[in-house]
Amino acid sequence: MKKALLFDRDGTINYRPVGEYVSSPDSFSFIPDFLEIFPKIHPDIILILITNQQGIGKGLMTVEDLNSAHTFMQNYLQDKYGRKFDHIEFCPHLATDKCSCRKPEPGMLLSAMKKFNLEKSDCFMIGDSDKDAIAASNAGIKSVNVGHEAEGAYSDFRIDNLNELTRLLPGYFI
Repeated sequence: MKKALLFDRDGTINYRPVGEYVSSPDSFSFIPDFLEIFPKIHPDIILILITNQQGIGKGLMTVEDLNSAHTFMQNYLQDKYGRKFDHIEFCPHLATDKCSCRKPEPGMLLSAMKKFNLEKSDCFMIGDSDKDAIAASNAGIKSVNVGHEAEGAYSDFRIDNLNELTRLLPGYFI
C-alpha cells in the first residue's frame, strides 16, 4: 500500500507573511521544524502539497508567480535532501467563489488521492488551521494540526511542532 502525507503550505512548510502572499522566491521562508522533519520522511511516502492561493483570484499574484515560489521550494528541497514534493495542488479561487477545491472543501485532496490511487486510511493531512482539518475530514482522511493557528478542535491529532510527527506516525518516518 502506498502511504501519503499531504501538507498545507503557508504556516506549515513556510512562514505566512502577515497581510501578504508568498508570490516569489524572495518571500518564501521555510519554517525550521519542516526542514528538520523533511529528511526523516520515509522515501516510499508520497509527498503532496495542498494550498489555497486566493492571491491569484484577487489579482495580487499570477500562476507564474506561484510557480516561481514553488520551483524555488522544490529546487531547495531536491538540492539539500535529494527529494521534493511528488505533487502540488493549489486553489486559485476566492473564498467567495464557492468552488469545490478551496479548503475546507476536499477537492484538492481528493484529486491528489485519485492521481496516486491512494487509500484514505493511508493518508494524513498535516496543517495549521481548522480549514486543513475540515478538508481532511471532508475527504475521509485523518488530520494533524501543528498548533500554530487553530486550537485543533477539528483535527484528529494535535501536536506542538512537526518533530512530533515521528512519534505520532512512526511508519511514515525513518
